[in-house]
Amino acid sequence: MPGDYSRRLFRKNKHYSGVLMQQGRVQLDADWNEQLDLQLYRTETEAIDVIGRCGVPRKNGGFKIGTTPDGRNLSISAGRIYVDGLLCELEAESTYITQPYLPNPDFTVAVTSPPTSPPGPGRRLNLPNGRYVVFLDTWQQERTALDDQLIREVALGGPDTTTRLQNVWQVKLVRVTETSPPGSPPTGGFRCKSRFAEYEQIIAPSTGMLNAQTAPPKPEEDPCLLPPTSGYSRLENQLYRVEIQRGGTLTAAGGPVTFKWSRENASVETSVVSIADDVGTVKETGKDELLSFGNGQWVELVDEESTLKAQPRALVQIDKVNPATREITFKTSLASFAKLIPGLKLRRWDQTKDADQNAVPAAANVFTDIEAGVQVSFAPGTYHAGDYWLIPARTITREIEWPPFKVPNLHPIPQSPRGVRHHFCRLALLEVTSGALQLKDCRATFPPLTDLFDFFYVGGAGQEAAAGERLPCPIEVGVTNGRLPVSGARVRFTARAGAGTLQSLTNSGLSVIVETDDDGVAQCVWQLGAATGRPRCLQVEATLFDDEGNPFAPSLHFNANFSAAAEDPGIRVREILTVADQKPLDNDTLVPVSRLQKGLVINCDRALAPNAGGGSPPPTSFRESAVAGKPTCFVTLDLPYPIGTDTNVWDFTQIVGFQPLILGGQVSIQEQRMLWSPTSDANQWLQQILFPRLQQRQIVDRVLAHVTIKGNFIFSREDPRVNLDADVFGTPRDPDRVDLDLPSGDKRRGGDLDMWFWLAPPATTVVTGLNLTATAVQGPPGTAGGNNSIRGTLLDNTGAAVAAATINLTGQIGNRVATTDAAGVFVFAALPRGTYRVSVTSGALSAEQTVIIT
Repeated sequence: MPGDYSRRLFRKNKHYSGVLMQQGRVQLDADWNEQLDLQLYRTETEAIDVIGRCGVPRKNGGFKIGTTPDGRNLSISAGRIYVDGLLCELEAESTYITQPYLPNPDFTVAVTSPPTSPPGPGRRLNLPNGRYVVFLDTWQQERTALDDQLIREVALGGPDTTTRLQNVWQVKLVRVTETSPPGSPPTGGFRCKSRFAEYEQIIAPSTGMLNAQTAPPKPEEDPCLLPPTSGYSRLENQLYRVEIQRGGTLTAAGGPVTFKWSRENASVETSVVSIADDVGTVKETGKDELLSFGNGQWVELVDEESTLKAQPRALVQIDKVNPATREITFKTSLASFAKLIPGLKLRRWDQTKDADQNAVPAAANVFTDIEAGVQVSFAPGTYHAGDYWLIPARTITREIEWPPFKVPNLHPIPQSPRGVRHHFCRLALLEVTSGALQLKDCRATFPPLTDLFDFFYVGGAGQEAAAGERLPCPIEVGVTNGRLPVSGARVRFTARAGAGTLQSLTNSGLSVIVETDDDGVAQCVWQLGAATGRPRCLQVEATLFDDEGNPFAPSLHFNANFSAAAEDPGIRVREILTVADQKPLDNDTLVPVSRLQKGLVINCDRALAPNAGGGSPPPTSFRESAVAGKPTCFVTLDLPYPIGTDTNVWDFTQIVGFQPLILGGQVSIQEQRMLWSPTSDANQWLQQILFPRLQQRQIVDRVLAHVTIKGNFIFSREDPRVNLDADVFGTPRDPDRVDLDLPSGDKRRGGDLDMWFWLAPPATTVVTGLNLTATAVQGPPGTAGGNNSIRGTLLDNTGAAVAAATINLTGQIGNRVATTDAAGVFVFAALPRGTYRVSVTSGALSAEQTVIIT
């Protein structure tokens, strides 16, 4: 609603901060209004810098979109929101259909009240399935005494004095499909930050621009005559208003855009009292000859809905005016407008040439005469209905005030519309599926300056204690506003499930509320719970609350641990022995290979589960020794490399490194003992092949060996959650050797045992003879004689088993041979009754024995 002004002076690039009044000077409306514009610019810019383009206060924030109980409408919560610095307020909760500044909103249909309700039409929401953006459209509009009678002072006879600026807002919906700008990656999903082409089109400002000038003098053909006068030629100072009647896109070839203009800033208005066909009775026909309605003028019928929706109605032309009866006769019938009374107004526009009900067509890049030498030109671009420009014209200078504000103004600069400036803010995302409404809040909130709290850790995180005990130090949080401590702030400490209990100075339990002291610190004591089940996250959450009981985000989290013995009990390794001599296997020592022939025993301080060692290898149709056992306990040899055929590959015989070899073995468990023993094939290779081959080639006289025990796969017989604590650490025993510090670990489960020693050939022993023992083994009674066998052992004179020796058997079945195993045992099976000779020859030594099977 335009007012009666002389001009508008505010230019932000002049950086003025205030208007100062001088004594004895003329009072001008332009000065008063510039002071208001300066204040508005400052407050709106400041709000944008502090709040951002769009923000809802955390306290008293409003415009939260919800659904009504019947699910057929959208609710709008009461409160405040700032959009580009403009304050929008809603005093009481409203709905999309009943909001104060948007009559008959889109996506609604008219309905008739049911018989049980008072008669009268109503509206309901009618949304097709799809996705929608719910947004706020806000702007400032002028309100005059015709719009608000309280502006008039009745004590002075009700003069028309000032106008008002009103912040107007509308909650709107737009159906969208997700898009991304060219060259940008997809935003992904239906999100508040997603780009939507339909929404972007709505919020896009007008790109069209207007240029204005006074008519230049026309060249005179006769040089003896003076050129005619140019510039502004009226006798009155005027404020011209050029306003878009019908928007659209204007191109060089033309377009649908039309405009209207007024020399009085379209301030000549009156209220319509009644309408009878083509005759309208108005409140007044004008103040004087210049500010009145006259024959042949074009006027706009203005009502609240067309104004709020920026949808100007078609213009109508006056036929004649009767000031005495305040009746205006129009050239067309206005009967359809009668339903808009009260609230209907007439607004005068001053175009006559080329004008019709749609105003004047706009031409691109062509200066069009308005009147009295004032000309305007529209640039190609998009225009919205209601876009306007103000052109002050002055008689003394015979010029208009238009950038760059020079007299004469020979090079005017095109300008964007002065208004109406719309501002937008997304409120929510709405998805409609079969009538069901699903909403997501998109509002950004901000706290007041007094609630700009810093919430931070002070101390107490990362402690440990035994189950049921208090942590050594209290847990503490701090609250400050800037650098100043905040006392009396409420902090809630909450222990998660199983974490224990909390205690403050006044209360105790799973949750306590503590107020900060004078230093801004809140603290409580944490007592851990029972150490049951697997290890878990022991955590206490600290949450800060405002005065209204709303939590600030994020919360702080304190973590604690059970002490090692309480939380993670483990089984310890006490000693490692060789089975052959039951002596400790010392780390970093020289160990004859013969000590490994019967394996190792690992003694622990707690009974182990029988299946914890891995058991036998998986079933296979091949030899058992060809299948690797489960890797819970194993012995590894570091063999020199390259040797054998690998030297041919590299054409290099020197040893350049070592290649690990895991010995075939089996693991078994007996109570607190874990037994590792080599397979028979591995034992034979160790005792008879490894060192003879290495020494024969003069490569090495010892091999580095490792014993590895995987503690995390070995567990207790009573409780599978208790694992072996196999971590060991080296400790010096003499200047040249590193021993193990047993028992292993610190009673906290997990970790591997890793020790090493040097495996050496058997100790040199003088063998002077062989002891051959052979015994007949009868088959079961009643069976055939072929079930008999001869079993025996071969030992040397020291009592050591002679492995891999060839035993000969001769008798009535002919000749047979057998090979002793690692224990020196041999067997001849399926023998008939008779006399047999068993013999063996090893180097210079030999032995024989006769066995009779009866």
